[in-house]
Amino acid sequence: MFLIAGFVILVSGYVGFAARREGQSLEHASLLAALSAAVLQAIVSGGAVWLLGTPLPHVIEPAITAWALACAAALSGAFVAGRCPVREPIARWHPWGMAA
Repeated sequence: MFLIAGFVILVSGYVGFAARREGQSLEHASLLAALSAAVLQAIVSGGAVWLLGTPLPHVIEPAITAWALACAAALSGAFVAGRCPVREPIARWHPWGMAA
């Protein structure tokens, strides 16, 4: 459970970073990543209760803690992406020149 929670935290940080790199605002990128973290955490927690037979009270506290850490990772990922300069892709040579 804790290994999968760490995966959810890493994915939410990356989603915040990628959304901010795509041009979203800081608020929109962090909210999108927090929403994706909530959905992933609900799937993981529901799977732990359903498939593993873990009692629900033993799943709620780690799930809430992991979601809070995922929200922090989403915000920091979006913030870091806003601080990094965007590099333009390198132009490639084409055999037909600029003709389309």
